[in-house]
Amino acid sequence: MANLRSLVLTGLVGTAAADSYNCPGSGSLVHAWMEVTTTASTSCVNVKAEIEARASAEGGWKDPHNGGVYSVLDSSGSVIKTQRTTNPATSVGGQVYTDKQNFELTDQDGSCQIKVCSESQGTSVGDFSTNYCDIRNLYCGSADGCTTVNNDFASKEDSFSKSIGAGHDFSGCIVKVAELDAVASDSYNCPGSGSLVHAWMEVTATAAATCANVKAEITARASAVGGWKDPHNGGIYSVLDSSASVIKTQRTTNPATSVGGQVYTDKQNFELTASGWLLSNQSLQPESGNFRGRLLDKLLRHPQSVLRIG
Repeated sequence: MANLRSLVLTGLVGTAAADSYNCPGSGSLVHAWMEVTTTASTSCVNVKAEIEARASAEGGWKDPHNGGVYSVLDSSGSVIKTQRTTNPATSVGGQVYTDKQNFELTDQDGSCQIKVCSESQGTSVGDFSTNYCDIRNLYCGSADGCTTVNNDFASKEDSFSKSIGAGHDFSGCIVKVAELDAVASDSYNCPGSGSLVHAWMEVTATAAATCANVKAEITARASAVGGWKDPHNGGIYSVLDSSASVIKTQRTTNPATSVGGQVYTDKQNFELTASGWLLSNQSLQPESGNFRGRLLDKLLRHPQSVLRIG
């Protein structure tokens, strides 16, 4: 089974635990993962104490990445095993999605080498850096903008490896729940999403054509008139509603080409006016420790259009 997993995942999303990392494993064949090696400028005793303190929420420490919930599964010798779940108080429908992490610590001349592997426990590909944040938020210091519990130390990332689709962007690791409410706070007519945490995009563009022509073209492509096909992996569009100056569309991944035949959905609202038109797009994929969303702008492209990204 291990050989099959390595063979399959190498072609799809890579395979964790194929090297010297001590990875927690996952019940899902296709999942996002991240491996990181970091050197901390303190002893491993201090690193271990800080990781355990944060994962145990000592002193009221809170995960800055959307208020996730950590727990220590095991701690013995130089290995710490943790788990992070989405927060049921803020996740859609109170659903809980889980990632697991294994930290392995080695003292090195007054410093501490941290080798850690995080794996999503559910089916996922793109994770928008969630596994990376799961790891780094447990040891980052005040110099990184992080809140510490007992030990504040600097650290230098030496290397990392990841599955295809997994992100490696620390700028997204300190996100307050309130910041997620920015969607639809302006004049855009957004379709809304059933997921609290989701990707979205708003665009304002000016087309060198009448709104009647723009509407006709968008509707035609979304309806596959003339056999038109989405050039982005053969996605499937449909027109949900079209009235006056508003067109509501939906795009799903193509089950014939998507991983595992799974279907992922984005919705778009186009609003047309004589001076321009607006697009808003919100994906409907929930955070699972990893969530995904895509702006598919194929309906926007016109050789004489000027796009203003808002």
